[in-house]
Amino acid sequence: MTLSRFHQQPESQVVEENGIARFECGIIGLPLPVVTWEKNQSAIPNHVRFIVLPNGILQIVDVQVDDAGVYRCIATNSVRKRYSQDATLTVLKELVLNFPSDGAI
Repeated sequence: MTLSRFHQQPESQVVEENGIARFECGIIGLPLPVVTWEKNQSAIPNHVRFIVLPNGILQIVDVQVDDAGVYRCIATNSVRKRYSQDATLTVLKELVLNFPSDGAI
């Protein structure tokens, strides 16, 4: 019965608003660990845009400015609990450029 150190840590990223963010973490353990995710040290929002895939990857679709923050994964089995390193999500707000309707700039 073991829980190794993470062999893959989530990495910080910059994503445009309405884009897709993807955080990966990898760990091996017996019994197989359950991987969960936190944002700013709280459970990730229970929202359809936040998808935790069976392999422990967190995918955030249609990223919004409010999704920016510090994410980490937690691997837990009956032996122990391990926390990954922190990964920061920075969201770039979409710029809306307004041009005069007469075409003059």
